[in-house]
Amino acid sequence: MPLQQDFELFLNALLPATQAIEPKYFRLPIVDGGFQERERVYCYELYHQLRISLGNDYHYTLGGEVDKKAHPIIYNHCGGIVPDFLVHTPGHMGPEDNLVIMEVKPIRLAHPDGHILDDIEKIHCMTRIENGYYRGIILVFGEGHDQLKQEIQRYFHSHDLCNPEILKLIFHHQAGHPAEIVEY
Repeated sequence: MPLQQDFELFLNALLPATQAIEPKYFRLPIVDGGFQERERVYCYELYHQLRISLGNDYHYTLGGEVDKKAHPIIYNHCGGIVPDFLVHTPGHMGPEDNLVIMEVKPIRLAHPDGHILDDIEKIHCMTRIENGYYRGIILVFGEGHDQLKQEIQRYFHSHDLCNPEILKLIFHHQAGHPAEIVEY
């Protein structure tokens, strides 16, 4: 199956998986009665929902926080990275083996001058190495912050490393609703 079709299958599993994330995993209740977006809590639940959505017949493996610090090819090109998610064939580095690298950020940490730039650079490197990842995704989750979301979208539109054919920007605005692919 061509990589584009595999990628579309992944996206068709990802969006419903985000919709299945319950509020307690989207915004973690804290002791003072408030809530906080926590990346790890969200990612673990997203992993669970993605495994359900992809099913057992999906021929790639979904990996969470796969440490690439000792990888003989990736380390020499991209350094010691630990992506939030990889969709790949573990143990192989052929042209059809690496489908998606995905980074997840809570909206409060996704400011264009901050952590999201590291994720963009990481994905840019991983999609450019020989037999690297076919596509990258940055998924930003959190309620509100419409002005920041617009800033992020403008940043992606103007940044040299953000090619909309290679790097998808996805916003997940609210628990119980699917995430949306954002045009930039």
